[in-house]
Amino acid sequence: SLRRAFADLGVTPPEPSFVRAGSDLGYRNRLRLRIDAQGEVVFFNPKKLTSCAVLVPGLAHAVATLPALGPLEGLATAEHLELRVGDDGSIGLCMYAPSVPTSTVREALTRALPEGWRVGFAQDAALPTLEYFLEESDAGCFAYSVPLSSFVQVNSAVSRALVAAVRGLVRAAEVGSFNDLFCGSGNFSLPLLADGLSGASFEVDAHAIAALQRGAAALPGQAALRHHAEVADARNITDRLEPRELLLANPPRAGLKLDAKAAPALASRATRVIALCSCSPSSLARDLALLLPCGFELRGLSAFDMFPHTAHLETLAWLERS
Repeated sequence: SLRRAFADLGVTPPEPSFVRAGSDLGYRNRLRLRIDAQGEVVFFNPKKLTSCAVLVPGLAHAVATLPALGPLEGLATAEHLELRVGDDGSIGLCMYAPSVPTSTVREALTRALPEGWRVGFAQDAALPTLEYFLEESDAGCFAYSVPLSSFVQVNSAVSRALVAAVRGLVRAAEVGSFNDLFCGSGNFSLPLLADGLSGASFEVDAHAIAALQRGAAALPGQAALRHHAEVADARNITDRLEPRELLLANPPRAGLKLDAKAAPALASRATRVIALCSCSPSSLARDLALLLPCGFELRGLSAFDMFPHTAHLETLAWLERS
């Protein structure tokens, strides 16, 4: 699918490397659930089994626990739930509803769920967080906190491999500054700050930016003083971006949504290199077809098996100034 997407746009990429990490079973750390007419928690896909082999064991156990609880008070109005497990095994449940749940609903739901679960409501100004590891290390745990409603990669082991790949490329290129677009809670920004870079991070999710700012403040060496984090739509801030050596972007499936005018403007904010991550080969190819004529060469392409047993890939493209 990656080669086909590039061929359709007349882009000739380098031969991609293929990266696997962790197990191809028991890797998925989050999933969405719905409430049926009886008020019970069920899968969106009625054919899916609670023993689904790709779920992290702790998440699979949590999924099996919910139906056993029977109808839960207050869930009838929920649009959906998201159930997650952190890398330390903690369980989190976030409720999405069209209106703010009452205190009675909140208390009833919290009482009904197993002790220790972190419960959040998407409309709240602050949400509980779960911890996710950012590197494989025997020397200690470098982790970051992700609010229950904020984006996190579904495969922690492959996510760490992706972060390691970006850090390795940045170190090899001796990059000193970055702009991180669609930065989430800081899975790239925090490691780059820890490596001594300065930079700015942009994300439309205010919960994620707050978590990123807390994470930066906790880093040694006054890393937070070298960093600016802002709640902003990353597709509409090019005019305000200070040019920095690295432009790093990890947009949603639709990609950067560039056009012939926006691409040169965005590319001009990267003085040396661009790292573009994407879960959609077609979106990635479209974005690269517009960025490459702006004075860049595609020097590396890595496909990460973020979603084993599916046709989906997470791809990292590395571009350097010609």
